[in-house]
Amino acid sequence: MALPLICVFVTMFGAPSLSAQVTISVPADQPAIQAGIDAAVDGDTVLVSPGTYPEVIDFLGKAITVQGGGVASTVIDATALGDSVVKFVSGETLGSVLEQFTITGGSGNTSGLGAGVAGGGILCVGSSPTLRDLIIEGNTASHGAGVQTFSFSSPALERCTIRSNVATPDGGGFYARDSCDATLVECEIIDNIASTWGGAAYVSSSSPEFTRCILARNSAPKGSAVIAQATSDPVFDRCTITANVGSQSGAFFLIDAQSDPPFPVLSSSIVYANFPGEITINGAGNVLASFSDVAGGWPGAGNINANPIFQDPAGGDYTLILPSPCIDSGNPASPLDPDGSIADMGALPYQPPFDPWLDLSSGLAGSAGVPSLIGTGDLAGNDPVSLDLSNANPFALSFLVLGLSNLSIPFKGGVLVPAPDFLLPLTVDGFGVASLSTLWPVGVPSGATFYSQFWISDAAGPAGFAASNALSGTTP
Repeated sequence: MALPLICVFVTMFGAPSLSAQVTISVPADQPAIQAGIDAAVDGDTVLVSPGTYPEVIDFLGKAITVQGGGVASTVIDATALGDSVVKFVSGETLGSVLEQFTITGGSGNTSGLGAGVAGGGILCVGSSPTLRDLIIEGNTASHGAGVQTFSFSSPALERCTIRSNVATPDGGGFYARDSCDATLVECEIIDNIASTWGGAAYVSSSSPEFTRCILARNSAPKGSAVIAQATSDPVFDRCTITANVGSQSGAFFLIDAQSDPPFPVLSSSIVYANFPGEITINGAGNVLASFSDVAGGWPGAGNINANPIFQDPAGGDYTLILPSPCIDSGNPASPLDPDGSIADMGALPYQPPFDPWLDLSSGLAGSAGVPSLIGTGDLAGNDPVSLDLSNANPFALSFLVLGLSNLSIPFKGGVLVPAPDFLLPLTVDGFGVASLSTLWPVGVPSGATFYSQFWISDAAGPAGFAASNALSGTTP
């Protein structure tokens, strides 16, 4: 009977795993990151403590996660090692994850690329890893000093900063060549240099997608932001492309080098204040722009030509502020902005000022009508805060009800909104006014919410009471 019992156990609980996922700590378990990768198998995590690691690493085709102890505090530095800092050249997929590192000091590799070295910071050849929360800076190469993708490589980049890399001749920040359709989401490609083409990005026979990305302050004689050639159709959705500097073309430079010219797509994006211009087309091809702000104008539905009005462009803050014409002017079919409004143009949408107070109504009329409660103050530690009652029964006794939750139950003919965690008696003056002022305590967690409402003795109320509107207050 042993075999049937085993079959029942396996049916109910599944077969036992022959290899549990393992976390390999560096340097506790292995002395170096590459040693941790060498020891890992698919599904494992190599967890790297903060510090600087003078080495280059290769994922060796493994579906593992290599995670640093913090993007600014965990550094892989390949200075003087003569190689790409990180290589994905063995068919890695999205299951190969690199995150929370600074990648610096790389000088590129020749793996399958012919002349020149490529991928100073990260090199992908026939591989499509996940690259998340990285700073890729201070690297050099012939092609793709920051990140190089080559030959059917389509990595996913999330929240990566690619900055201050130098390519001679092309692709200072990012390079895609030969059917490489990477996705870049909420990435910054800034302050990179290419000696000839593509300060931020060089795209050849590839169609990467950039979403909510910033391409700014890059430089190259041609295509200071982006050069697209051959059969390249890169997509820029809700991106900001500004302050890039060239000498021989606009920030976008299209080259018709083959029979199928490039057709980059701009949607809900900003191309503004690039020198000496925005878009240059050499031959056939076109930029298919819609619902975008292109300095000097560009044909397409919903396009505008206007100053986008950034928060602090000189300081590198490209958040939209009022009265920007780009606010709520993006593609209506795009996902809504964080504030629930129609998509703005650009990578950093307008952020309405935070109002910690919300009127929950639920007032109950008395002899002077419905008493009014107003909250003032930003609810930040040690800042003044005030709850002010008006339009109440003069000289009446009132109770300020304060609670940490919303009760909203019937009470005295009205609705008691706050849970009565605290009751504070206050006397209304002859003008129907009462007030409580204090300093907001330090250390209240962000997002903490409290509720307040005044209840006032008033013979005109349905049960001898009137009530103010209720308020919620939430700490920023």
